[in-house]
Amino acid sequence: MQYVLPSDFVACCSADLRRIQSKLRGLVQRASSIMLPCLLDLMATELRAWRSKWKDHFEGKDRPQLNDDPSFNPGWYHLTVLINLWEHSVRLNVASSILRQHTDGLSGVMPGFWSPPGDVPMDLDLMTIQQAIHWN
Repeated sequence: MQYVLPSDFVACCSADLRRIQSKLRGLVQRASSIMLPCLLDLMATELRAWRSKWKDHFEGKDRPQLNDDPSFNPGWYHLTVLINLWEHSVRLNVASSILRQHTDGLSGVMPGFWSPPGDVPMDLDLMTIQQAIHWN
């Protein structure tokens, strides 16, 4: 891959991560509530493999040393932040999907689990918020 542009690496890296996210989201939708915690371990494993796969492409000879000033090579630090942001985005997306799937499973077992009490208004206007603030 010596003649590939850096933007091609970024596009391929992003596509690979979205493939992993899609696979994990599909598994979450089909998994039983007992298996949901195992998917967190699978997610961690998949993301570690993804990071190690793409690490060599982004940490080449232009990688700054530990004592280098970030202003000397802003592109590398930007790329590092971008990759970390993508990874945390996938972690948040899959974890929230697992939480949503688990709470949906609980609402089937315990019918009143997510239903709000009858005296709580469902529309939050300014008056309701002010009353709640002054009441507490």
